[in-house]
Amino acid sequence: MHEFASDAPLCVALSGGMDSVVLLHGLVLQKRFSSIRALHINHQLSDNADSWQRHCETLCASLDVPLTSISVDVLSELGHNLEGLESTARNCRYQAFEKDIA
Repeated sequence: MHEFASDAPLCVALSGGMDSVVLLHGLVLQKRFSSIRALHINHQLSDNADSWQRHCETLCASLDVPLTSISVDVLSELGHNLEGLESTARNCRYQAFEKDIA
């Protein structure tokens, strides 16, 4: 497993699901990194999308972790390619990640 330098900034992709929440919480509790922040992508595909974003905002506030939330328009991108919905959502998410960490 790759070892990260503790002084390197760390950005956690936070969906609001169990896996990413536990990962973020564990990293914060370990206190091994000098700078941790979270990045949430709102795909706007579910009626619950804004609730998930608020959940991430509440969680990050309770952990004192800065959060950036980015909304992506998956449905408009879906019309521009022949990929399915999940693949298009993944590509939109990866593009948002790349733009944010650049």
